[in-house]
Order: sequence, then C-alpha cells, then structure tokens
Amino acid sequence: MLLATAGTSLGQIIAGFGYAGTEFDSQGLLNDDISLGVLYGSLGYEINTQNDGFRFVPELRVGSGIKDDTILGVDLEVEYFVSLSLRAEVHQNDATDFFLAAGAYAFVNPTFSVISVEASAGGVVASETTEDFGVGVGLGYNFTEIASAEIYAEFYDDVTVYGVGARFRF
Repeated sequence: MLLATAGTSLGQIIAGFGYAGTEFDSQGLLNDDISLGVLYGSLGYEINTQNDGFRFVPELRVGSGIKDDTILGVDLEVEYFVSLSLRAEVHQNDATDFFLAAGAYAFVNPTFSVISVEASAGGVVASETTEDFGVGVGLGYNFTEIASAEIYAEFYDDVTVYGVGARFRF
C-alpha cells in the first residue's frame, strides 16, 4: 500500500521507445567502423526532488537490432540490447526564454549495458555478448506534461551510441 501511494508524491512512471545507432571503433584494423542500429523500448520511474527542476530517473531499456553491417564479407547484427541507467535530469521550466520555458531539459547518466552481436559468413554463425559501463549525456524537450523527445550520446570503451527517443509519463 505504501508503494502505491509513493507514486503520487515522489514521481511517476515513464515509458518510451527510440532508435540507437551504435558505432564500434575498429581500432585501425579495418578501414571503416562498424555501425549497427537498435530499436528499443524503455521503462523508468521519475523521482522528483525538493528542487523542482532536478529529477532522478532509474531506467531500463531493452531492444533488438534493426540495422546490420557487413565488414570483410561478414554480416553483423545486434541480437539484443539491455541497458540499465540512473539519469540525473535538470529541467528548465521556470526560465524566461521561450525555448527553455516550454520544457527543455538536460541529463547525464551512468549506464551499464549488455549487447549481443551475431556474426555470420559462409553458413557459420557466431555471437558475442559484451557487458560494459559507460556514461551518457543528452537533451530533451517536454512538448506537454506527458510527452517529450530527446537526443543523446553514450560513451563506452570501444563503442559510441547515438540515439533519439520519445518518452511518455503516466
């Protein structure tokens, strides 16, 4: 019962979807980096703080590959993508500038991600799963109290993820 009433005073559930383009650094072994695309869904909980413009959002993203790449005759594709992060968001709701007053926000988030990539060539299929910690930064815009859109980048050891997404508050 306490958990059910906590949602009304502490924050709200956020669900969303988006596209993330991953770029693996080939570290000079290839003439080209490896680019893959992921479509994901997300679920989080926005926690309001005493400061009206500052929020924490633990968030889970789960996705699957929709854009593959071919390097040296080997087809690469993302089997699945799972990410858990804790976002710190700063909202500019009280600004006098129209752009900021309409609901712009910025965020930073430490992230733990798991990505499984499948490689296939000549009838042989292999997959590799990588787990990594990274950090992300992004900008968002609240169109209404319910709907927002955002762009972001996340940085891992050998992988950079660029994304665009939509989020909805419930």
